[in-house]
Amino acid sequence: LVANGKMATTQTDLDLALKDAAAFKVGGADVDVVAFQLGGDTYLFSDKGTAGSVDAADIVVKLTGTVDLDTLVLALN
Repeated sequence: LVANGKMATTQTDLDLALKDAAAFKVGGADVDVVAFQLGGDTYLFSDKGTAGSVDAADIVVKLTGTVDLDTLVLALN
């Protein structure tokens, strides 16, 4: 995992959005942390387990409300 990113999701279900986040790539590379918004809240997802899948080793952080994380994503890269 070499990068961090921000993705847009069209999902309305958190489980499906997390699957999208696990599969998300930047420039063809898996990411350490991906940020996305769903249902008016902001989420950070880190795929710590099996790459490309959601499992118990992964980390999900929910930030209440819509938070602009562009500066954070750029700083983490």
